[in-house]
Amino acid sequence: MRLPSNHTVGMDRHLTGDDENAFTMVENGCMDIASANRFSGAKFIEDHGLQNVVILVPPVQRDPLYHYVYTKHRDLLGDVTRVLKVRKEIGEFARILEQFGVRPLGG
Repeated sequence: MRLPSNHTVGMDRHLTGDDENAFTMVENGCMDIASANRFSGAKFIEDHGLQNVVILVPPVQRDPLYHYVYTKHRDLLGDVTRVLKVRKEIGEFARILEQFGVRPLGG
C-alpha cells in the first residue's frame, strides 16, 4: 500500500521499492514504520519470523475490492454481484477467512 503524501507530511520518508526491504528495515530498527496491505504484510512477518514488527490497528487506509469478469461474460456481472452479496450476508466469507487463519482486525 502506498500512503498518500498528505499522510506522511513532515516525516522522514524512505521509498524502498518493495515490502521485503521495508519490513527488513523496520525489523532491524532502521525505519519505524512500513506500509503494506494486511495480508502480504502478515504473511511476510510470519514467513520470515520477524519479532520486532507488528500490525497497527486500525489501518490508516482501507481500499475496496472489486470483482472483474472477462468482457464476453459481462452479462453475468449482475448474477455474480448478487451471489457475492448473499454469501457475505450469510457469513460465508467470514468462515473462509477463519478456515485460512485470517483473524479480524483487532482480534
